[in-house]
Amino acid sequence: MRLALGTVQLGLNYGILNTSGKPDAAEARATVKAAWEGGCRHFDTARAYGDSEQVLGQCLRQLGIARDSKVITKVGTGPHQLESYDSELTLSLGNLQCDSVYGLLLHREEALHHWDDWLGPWMREKLHKKVAARIGVSVYNPEFALKALDIPEISILQIAFNVFDRKMLRAEVLKKARERGVDLYIRSVYLQGLALAKPSEVPAHLPFAAAPVSLLDRFCEQHNIERREFVVGYVADHVREGFLLMGAENSRQAGSNCALIKALPSRPTLTALWDQLFPEDDPTLANPATWPMKPERTSRAEA
Repeated sequence: MRLALGTVQLGLNYGILNTSGKPDAAEARATVKAAWEGGCRHFDTARAYGDSEQVLGQCLRQLGIARDSKVITKVGTGPHQLESYDSELTLSLGNLQCDSVYGLLLHREEALHHWDDWLGPWMREKLHKKVAARIGVSVYNPEFALKALDIPEISILQIAFNVFDRKMLRAEVLKKARERGVDLYIRSVYLQGLALAKPSEVPAHLPFAAAPVSLLDRFCEQHNIERREFVVGYVADHVREGFLLMGAENSRQAGSNCALIKALPSRPTLTALWDQLFPEDDPTLANPATWPMKPERTSRAEA
């Protein structure tokens, strides 16, 4: 399994356990440099990630690695209309300071409903004109993943998969992607940090996460394995030939992620044991879009 650097943290304050916030320009550049020096060549971004595209484009230029980097970005955050997609792509290329990208993905899976109408021809045109070397889609639901795998031109599929979210495994999306030769980019490995949280760190507004997090904590302690190593190893055991899409708040984390991937052992027995211990996924836990908003602190004047 190879590492792809997720760059949402370069453009937004992102993550349940993120206490440092969005990095400044120097730290962002150091983060991209640490990932590059650790062997990472794939960088995932999107216009929806704050100013991530601008920051990433500037970092790659300043480090002199823009030409050799494989950048993936996404379109389709606005209306599902041809003019909107054209406008978004133009803005993305401008933000990234480039004429083409390695991967052009649909940001929303429901866009596939328009594939046989205008969207398929539009995406194929980007391939033909070499605006994108590869095209694909970011999906949340197995039915859209399977629909995407039936489209011959799609060669990248970005999916969520982790110890608490195995719907793609059960729907045989991983198996079918492997058979078709489609590259899988696995996001949400840490589930916004919940998979690494101590039981005492589970936010009060996410009470449904308390029991699963405690179970995972006890499991790793019982088997004497560091939590991060197990969480990442679990995914790697299922997606050996894919890309692990991991963000980093700073250069230290980026370097640590690279080192982890390189030294990651296979532990199929532990993977099977976890599936026996935690056989069913809670859809509410698995989908951050359904999580309740964190309540704002009451101001002293209102208290």
